[in-house]
Amino acid sequence: MPDQNVPCVRCKRMCGEAPNPTVQNPGPQDVLKRRGKRNFCQSCYQYCASHSPYCDLDSKGIISKIEEDQDAYDADLTEWESNRRQGKRSRAGEKSVKVAAETRSSITTRVLLGYLWSQCLLKRHKLDSLWAKHPKTTVVHCGKPITGILREVGGPGAVEIYSDSQTSAVRKHLKADTAADDADEDADKSFRDLTKHLTVGVTSKELEDGETGEQSLQLKSKRAKFEQEDEDFLSVWGTCGIVTAGAKSSRDSDDEDDQEKSKPKKRAKGNGRGGGGGPRKIKQASAQADGPSLGDDAASQADTARDFGLSSSWLLGGKPRGPKGKGSGKGNKELESTEKVLTLYDGICNQLENEDTFMSLSFKKVADVSDKLTNRSTEELMKVYRDLSQSGSEAQRAVETMRRLAAANTRSTSICQLVSAIHDTEATAGTLRASIDEARDAGVNLPISVDKIAFARVMLEFSASGQWDDLFNTIQGEPVQNLFQNEPEADRADRCMEFQFVSLKTCIIKFLNQEIQVAKPAKAEGKGPVEVIGKEEKKKRDEEFSRVAR
Repeated sequence: MPDQNVPCVRCKRMCGEAPNPTVQNPGPQDVLKRRGKRNFCQSCYQYCASHSPYCDLDSKGIISKIEEDQDAYDADLTEWESNRRQGKRSRAGEKSVKVAAETRSSITTRVLLGYLWSQCLLKRHKLDSLWAKHPKTTVVHCGKPITGILREVGGPGAVEIYSDSQTSAVRKHLKADTAADDADEDADKSFRDLTKHLTVGVTSKELEDGETGEQSLQLKSKRAKFEQEDEDFLSVWGTCGIVTAGAKSSRDSDDEDDQEKSKPKKRAKGNGRGGGGGPRKIKQASAQADGPSLGDDAASQADTARDFGLSSSWLLGGKPRGPKGKGSGKGNKELESTEKVLTLYDGICNQLENEDTFMSLSFKKVADVSDKLTNRSTEELMKVYRDLSQSGSEAQRAVETMRRLAAANTRSTSICQLVSAIHDTEATAGTLRASIDEARDAGVNLPISVDKIAFARVMLEFSASGQWDDLFNTIQGEPVQNLFQNEPEADRADRCMEFQFVSLKTCIIKFLNQEIQVAKPAKAEGKGPVEVIGKEEKKKRDEEFSRVAR
């Protein structure tokens, strides 16, 4: 067994001598443990594996980062250990939430693929016979899947499906940032208000008596209530008046005036440069310089600032970006496929962290996602990611995908083992506890109910083997009481007592309901075939037996 009495290179505490900082009221045997044969303790390993920036560094990088400010590291580690003693589980790396408003000026090309008609829309137009004749198509619209048939004819209620390409100039402004704002800026409220302001509906106007023709449709938007400073923000950043019902707005009239002004006037014969022709042409040229037109060659030119140095990067071992073609398109598709798998993995992690949903997570689902992660981590695909990360507009995206993929592959194995141990009733309490510790060491956030399941399985094992003293000591022990440290103080004692009562009751009932199997006597084996004798022979043998018995 490795020597435990060595100092930790990170927190400088002596392993094997210092009390275990994650245990309340540690006894003589509760000491700071060393991480296997490594030169750091178990507590530092768990903290660095789940907290930024240490989780993104190697061992040497972690030590260098700690030595920059040893006191700050010790303070953060002490706070984390205090939370662990109280049964709290800190989330690894809080993410900020930002709400932004943006204005876009874009050049968009779109290809109409068709109109999706749902079954109810077909019935409304008395075309439900088409539902059985045409193949079904499902798309996601506004977060909901819609199934229908694809037609070349559109109408109100049909979903238009486009394939588009867009080149945009974007002006973005940050409205709220939960990580940066000192004031109580509610990011959710800001987002709901902005979304409500941009929500557009369609209303129909009924025809009056005697009128004929088609009903008129009108767009209406719900105007959210904003503070005065928010009204200025919306007006400046172009999110006011997205939809105007009724007469033409002043913005429309301004656009028409600009179009009239931008039309070149016919030059009078012999007028030369007189009149307003010269200045008007200069104004048109300056307006067109802001963004390339559809027919301008500059629209297809590369960004000089972004591509600076790429033509000479091969001199220093870099790989210059090649022309856009099938290769880059394939890389982007592979990147998108990997991101979809990572989204599935994030959904599993979110489901596993939730107290209400972690039991509904099946082993088959976790194993399927783990296999998909493995398939997206082959040598060929990793080479594609590395090529994309060296240059081009997808460099940052590729680096982020590789980082997320590495973390997901590291944690998916421990998640599979944990889910299997939870749902396998034959798995021992030791197996479940080892799976829980391994998952948390890998940085997976687990609810406290997982620990309750582990303790319940320990008590069931004690009752099945008749170890009642160990069962009572476990129920009344401090580890069970620590499971309820996060409960409200008024309900903490009652919920702990309820858990103890239900555990003891269940163990006794299971013990009493065990089947008692009585050992049955073994059947005597026959010595041979049965001899059939007659009455005379039987009488003769009985007389012989009586004579011998006298």
